Amino acid sequence: MEAHRYLLLFGLPKYHKSAFLGSIFVSASAILCLLTWKIGLSLDLLSWVYSALYAVHIHIAMRCLNCNIFAVFRYVLLWGLGAIAALTRAVWQGEVFLGPFGVEYQTDSNLVIILTAGLLGISGSLIGWNRSLSSRFRQIFDNNSLYFSKHQNRLLLAYGYSLALGAGLVYLWGAGGVVSENKVYGSESGDGLGFEFNVLNIFHFVGISLILLAAAGEGKFSKQALLIAMVSLVFGMLAGSRADYLPQLLILMLFLANKKINVYISSEKISATKFIVFGLIGSIIFFLLATLIAYKRQGFPVVEFVQHTLNTGRGLINEIYGHPVLFFETGNMMIGGFYAAIVNANNDGFLLGGSYIDYVLRSPPAFLGLDRPAGLDTLTLISGQIMAQGGIFELAEAYWNFGLIGCFFVPLMISFIHGSLLKTAILRNSAFFFMCYLVPGFMAFRAVWYQNFSYFRQFTVLLIIFIALYFFGRWLLGQRQRNIDQQNALV
Repeated sequence: MEAHRYLLLFGLPKYHKSAFLGSIFVSASAILCLLTWKIGLSLDLLSWVYSALYAVHIHIAMRCLNCNIFAVFRYVLLWGLGAIAALTRAVWQGEVFLGPFGVEYQTDSNLVIILTAGLLGISGSLIGWNRSLSSRFRQIFDNNSLYFSKHQNRLLLAYGYSLALGAGLVYLWGAGGVVSENKVYGSESGDGLGFEFNVLNIFHFVGISLILLAAAGEGKFSKQALLIAMVSLVFGMLAGSRADYLPQLLILMLFLANKKINVYISSEKISATKFIVFGLIGSIIFFLLATLIAYKRQGFPVVEFVQHTLNTGRGLINEIYGHPVLFFETGNMMIGGFYAAIVNANNDGFLLGGSYIDYVLRSPPAFLGLDRPAGLDTLTLISGQIMAQGGIFELAEAYWNFGLIGCFFVPLMISFIHGSLLKTAILRNSAFFFMCYLVPGFMAFRAVWYQNFSYFRQFTVLLIIFIALYFFGRWLLGQRQRNIDQQNALV
């Protein structure tokens, strides 16, 4: 397949100079806002400036990312929390909070750090992605294609179907079956495997990656292959899981319209602004589906979900522990964890990379029963006051380790590595590096919002796969790309 005909999968960044200069401008403006707040300017006014900066940067990013769905997905996850926090502070002037716990720590002095960190994070991420796929690579990209013989394509589909459907079914069985009023998500009844095996989701997306690679045709994907991949994700949703299945299902639905989207983009019939509008509509659909699953996995009937949705006052602003909180699902927990990172870093000092070093010690599989250090997501406490449950945001961990400078450089490095994997996959005609690019792309929700350790866990699993392929399937590792004419002669 010709890589440039699949912008959703392979879209290269455009307007490199605009991305770099725009990100530097937004970063400098964010630091200036922080400094002006410190000398006495009210956050009532500055929150509108912060909101404007988030709006400016997403407009720049949507033009530059060229509709690459995985680059956009990661960017929006980094952008969303800060943008929502800025707009909430601007509209409600501090009367509505963002975290359900520890309201006494949700001060303007801590919020201004979150708003600044968010702008630094999205700026670093955009620069990292653009630098990894420089404009000089575009000519190479346009003259290269991913080529596999018909026999190899059949093998890729067989491997992909087996991994995706197998992992989905095993997860559903291991979780104890379909959630219902009598089966609550995460209950003890979900111990079907009898031991901990927490990387099924990684193998699942390895399978879906192989399906995508084999299913691509002349500018469009095989609908049958995409539908089978989508069915495999439904198994996880039936078990009550959302982060690893619902966003990915929506992404696969977009691939069904790949050819039309390519036409719109190449003819410039769709602008960055329209792309943002479509994204907002998709976000609303995602939010409603996520909330529905949240109700079902706690055993509540669907009628309560409908009542909750229709009650717009309760659906937007909730009274939690005696204070009004803007309700945006998992995002509330991630904001709470960010407050914990700021306060603990101020009280005890920065970790200086300590939580990232712990990734190595936490890497052995859980079923081995080895002692491992606790994840940073379990330490989001302030003097014993819990601030979040279930994870820690990428920028919160970066701040806890290195302060604001970490909020710029950690996303930059991650996005640079991600883009480099795409470049390597194309240059080497490599199914393996294609997996290495796609798996983190699909699992960005867990990695960005729940902890970057997920990226490291994916790396360890993919390293094991690499070793296995080196001995038993070296053709999947790829080779240096040949000329398209030579490839066509082999068909």
